Amino acid sequence: MGVLQFRLWCINTREMSKITNFSVLKDVSDPNIIIMQNTGMQDKNQRPIFENDICCGKINIVCVSKEVTGHVIYNTKNARYELKDNESSVPLCMGIDLDIIGNIYENEELLATDINDKVTST
Repeated sequence: MGVLQFRLWCINTREMSKITNFSVLKDVSDPNIIIMQNTGMQDKNQRPIFENDICCGKINIVCVSKEVTGHVIYNTKNARYELKDNESSVPLCMGIDLDIIGNIYENEELLATDINDKVTST
């Protein structure tokens, strides 16, 4: 298993920070701080995928291939990370070639229903 990595989003300052000192995690009780964990997976550009990242890519499951854009969540019921869009969610480990395009805090506009039009036109 790899090294655990975390980052945090400060709601008040609207800033994302990497956590380099893990002892700070036990002291974070501020409701204005959101902690996100690295999923242990990387996108197609070898960038680490964190919870709440917005990713787009092609999903290949059995005989179905679908372009999807969604955000990364942790499904506590199934104990796994998933990519969730407006219709459904799929496990990150299932034949997905993803590209991180932002995160839900700094780029919430990317989750609009016409996201595929925005992504393919750039």
